[in-house]
Amino acid sequence: MNREKNMNWIIQGIHTLESADLYKKIQSGLYALIGILHLGCPVYLLIKGAEIGMFDYQDSLSELVTKEMGFGILIWLLVAVASWLNFQFWMHQYRQLGQLVNVDHDFIATPLISHLIQVLGIWLGVNLAIVGTIVSILLLGMYEELQFPFFGSDEAFEERIVLIIFMNPVLGYSIILITRFLAEQLRGITTIAFHAAQLSHGLKGM
Repeated sequence: MNREKNMNWIIQGIHTLESADLYKKIQSGLYALIGILHLGCPVYLLIKGAEIGMFDYQDSLSELVTKEMGFGILIWLLVAVASWLNFQFWMHQYRQLGQLVNVDHDFIATPLISHLIQVLGIWLGVNLAIVGTIVSILLLGMYEELQFPFFGSDEAFEERIVLIIFMNPVLGYSIILITRFLAEQLRGITTIAFHAAQLSHGLKGM
């Protein structure tokens, strides 16, 4: 009797591992986790700012220090807004995954991987094109006044930043396009295989 219960438990576990709902729930949970991690980015920046002494100037605020703090606040606000928008994006994917992805019993992983590739492409491409470009513009506008030590005194810095400003939207769009293409290829393969399997079952039933 106990042996039969153990076997039933094992069989139920195998059925659970073969269930499409399990994988959709795991992937939805991954989307939610990534979204929540984005909310921690502004907090992390504040902690790192405190560690390097960004808030230790007290009353001796020179003009340069004031500009550095202003630049830091701008970057933090940009990160905060971007983090909130990214959180909303990932939570939308979390809520919509079950409706957007049709998973057949014989084709579970491919549609989910296709959706993950497309979502990651949109996320990376949009952030690179928009956030990366805005940060680059801020760096270009503030470089001469602040002279950030970690950028050195390279005269070609401005040229590189200008190139990055123009390249970020192109690279962002390319990432979105390529990842969408790959995702569509995977969905196409799944669709062809699904219809071939249906046709095969129909011919066997004749």
